[in-house]
Amino acid sequence: MKRILGFISVIVALSLSLSACQGSKNDVAQKTTATPSSTKSAEPSAVAPSPSTQNDPNFTALPGKMLIADRGNSRLLIVTPDKQIIWHMELGTAGTGASSLGADDAFLTPDKKHIIINEEDNHVIAIIDIATKKIIWSYGHPGQRGSKEGYLNTPDDAFLLPDGNVTVADIKNHRILFISPEGKIIKQYGTTGVRKHNPPDFLGAPNGGFP
Repeated sequence: MKRILGFISVIVALSLSLSACQGSKNDVAQKTTATPSSTKSAEPSAVAPSPSTQNDPNFTALPGKMLIADRGNSRLLIVTPDKQIIWHMELGTAGTGASSLGADDAFLTPDKKHIIINEEDNHVIAIIDIATKKIIWSYGHPGQRGSKEGYLNTPDDAFLLPDGNVTVADIKNHRILFISPEGKIIKQYGTTGVRKHNPPDFLGAPNGGFP
């Protein structure tokens, strides 16, 4: 009888021991799986966009007003950060030198009172007075490409420099021009009509020229 009781006691002790081990393993497993899941859930919240910006259709990162050359609509726009048009000009009805083809690019001049545009397909560049919406200076012959003085062939990226001269990439004449307020070419990079890459003596269809 004592042997039977002793045997039963051993079995009970072993059972309790196994149960304790199993419980310890479960605790370790829970701790092991809990750590990655908590870390994983924290990562997206750290980089998720703010609900106020994510759901706001008017959210913008613009620091100020934007000048837009809306070529297909043949107009220029100035737009505020909250997407309000505060100035516009229709180029097709602006007067001599204007183009119904639209401006490819538009840049503010150093005094911020004028806009200089280039009309690639119209072979003209022009300066517009913002206050009056009038073209006050232009170079090129509308609709006529050429390489002689006074002519351009697909001009791109015209800029008014602080010294009053204008620079423009005259793409299909393979040159970059510097033009005086009087309309005279005072400096040139590239050789007119020669497409070759060896700047500044030769240029191959320069598509833009930023000062």
